[in-house]
Amino acid sequence: MPIHHNAIPGALQTDQYAPAYLALVSNAMSWGTSMLLRESFGIGLNDWRVIAALAMRPGLTSGGLTQLLGLTKSVVSRSTTALIDSGLVGSEEPDGTRCLYLTDQGADVYERVLPAARERQETLLAGFTPQERAELMGYLMRMYRNLKPPTSPE
Repeated sequence: MPIHHNAIPGALQTDQYAPAYLALVSNAMSWGTSMLLRESFGIGLNDWRVIAALAMRPGLTSGGLTQLLGLTKSVVSRSTTALIDSGLVGSEEPDGTRCLYLTDQGADVYERVLPAARERQETLLAGFTPQERAELMGYLMRMYRNLKPPTSPE
């Protein structure tokens, strides 16, 4: 079977293809953050995402977390199970629906990780002016709105 030794004419170039660069940024940020969280705090990146979401919106259901975070049900389920087992998240079922909340221990982890999360953002946005940061967030939110499923929260 013939193989191509040369680039295909018209092949996508990373520096001219936004999805490729978004993936590169996302992967670099996720990998570095994941390492930091595991080594310094003993939690995974998806655990941190759940903790941060519950700090912002206490009482979410697993389905609510799935929609808010854009993660699959299985990822959210694994993470919430681990966080409940470790005592960082608790649940209540006031009307038969399981609502999730941070425990005191979970809130403490959130408070300890927050400065590191903010520092990661500062590293990512180094050299951006406040106006550029606001514009970037606007562009990112617009890109998400362009792609999000109709039932996803803003």
